[in-house]
Amino acid sequence: MPEASEWETEYLTWQHKMHSREKKELPEEFTTEKMVIEQEGSEGGVGRWQPAPRETEADIAMDTRSLRRKLDQRLFLLVKGKGASSWQFPQTEHTAGETMRQTAERALQETIQEGPQTYFVGNAPMGHVDHSSGKAFYHKAQLIKGEAALKQSARAVEYVWVSKQEMPQYIQDEATQTLLSQMLGN
Repeated sequence: MPEASEWETEYLTWQHKMHSREKKELPEEFTTEKMVIEQEGSEGGVGRWQPAPRETEADIAMDTRSLRRKLDQRLFLLVKGKGASSWQFPQTEHTAGETMRQTAERALQETIQEGPQTYFVGNAPMGHVDHSSGKAFYHKAQLIKGEAALKQSARAVEYVWVSKQEMPQYIQDEATQTLLSQMLGN
């Protein structure tokens, strides 16, 4: 390899100096010894930290009204209306002058109590199903913060949080099941 010229040597020295200035030194205990995270045990002793199990009390009790279940999967809100025999996603009639997203937001607001922070993904629906009574459009929304509980005045009287694997036990309509399997990747 040829010897570096004077300007290259100066540049590499300058570059090393700049990188050294920006580099942060970690405390020695982070880089030399392997740390053991310890916590106080129930008897007052010190033990190794253990992660919480993925299977929660709600999983064991099969509490479908709890969001604290199936922590490794997405859960979907289904409701059952007064006098209805089938489960469905929160829905409402479209009002003139309202966008489809606004209708979806209103359907959720009419169903659950105020408080939970939700996020609607996009303005367009993920899909739709033709029914004899009209079209049902499906929007994707995520619960960001809080717990969802039904409003007392809501048309829905029961609710469950189900995974996509549990969905066929609740949704009976074949067209809706087909759409959901396409949207959710079954």
